[in-house]
Amino acid sequence: MKEIIVFICAFLVSVVFVYAYILLNKKKGFLTGVDINKENKPVVPESGGIPVLFSLGFLLAGFSLGSAIMFTTENLAWLLLVALFAAIGVLDDSKHKFMSKATPWPLRALPIAAISLGFALAFTQDLFLVLAGGLFIAALASFHNTFAGLNGWEVGSSFIISMFVAYLLLGSPYFLVAVLLAGGTLALLVFNVYPAKIFPGDSGTMLLGSGLAGLVLLNNDIKTTLVVCLFYVPHLIDFFALKLLTNRMDVSQASTKPYVLKNNRIAIPAYKGKTRYDFAKLVVKLFGPMKEKKIVLIIWIVVLVNCSFWILVSQAF
Repeated sequence: MKEIIVFICAFLVSVVFVYAYILLNKKKGFLTGVDINKENKPVVPESGGIPVLFSLGFLLAGFSLGSAIMFTTENLAWLLLVALFAAIGVLDDSKHKFMSKATPWPLRALPIAAISLGFALAFTQDLFLVLAGGLFIAALASFHNTFAGLNGWEVGSSFIISMFVAYLLLGSPYFLVAVLLAGGTLALLVFNVYPAKIFPGDSGTMLLGSGLAGLVLLNNDIKTTLVVCLFYVPHLIDFFALKLLTNRMDVSQASTKPYVLKNNRIAIPAYKGKTRYDFAKLVVKLFGPMKEKKIVLIIWIVVLVNCSFWILVSQAF
């Protein structure tokens, strides 16, 4: 019963924070992006990680007063972790407004590595575990950031994984925080599904990925960690088997338009040379051009089936 209350409160409070942020962003226009996959190319508020971060901090403090979630050292460290990752994401989200070009990857990788290793070092002095833990956090944050491109794709996938992670953490000291994160993710998804009213931006994807990784790392259970890694099989396929193999020089697809519209359906552009794939283009290749929300639904189903499969496998051993 307690977890249901936490989830509902997290969802409702986060909805208020996200909606208020959308209204403020529309009025001030400080962080916006263009939805290139719509005919009229609407301008959409971006960096949805900002209101989610504030709602998580507000909720964690509020529930601590009611003793549902205690403001422990671990929870404070976790909140600092997601805040720092969100801050890195905001810097990239704001590049179009305040910078002439995107931050070079090495300059982004250094603070990501430092924060990830610092968090791991705070809870273990074993060098191997520090390196493995740092890599785990950085990898999950990056996967959430790259498994993206269409309305609801990254946030919906993140919500599905967050629910499975919460299930794995059931009975641990971090279960309610995982439920809190899942509720906040669902609130962001409400405004990010087609047609998107807000983009998560790098601040959102980095926050969600680092948040899940941080909780799993704090739980300090090798089996749980391995199962969570397997939740990201679709992300691994997207990045290594598709993007790196077919578009190694532009993995983020920043220099070319990733999709085109044909009869109001998402289609694969006519590239010179080989086709540059990502997971969405693979879906289009298999099923043909289709509506954006249908592609995203198929991706969600793949993520859901993959997570369910590994949960069942883990329970057999």
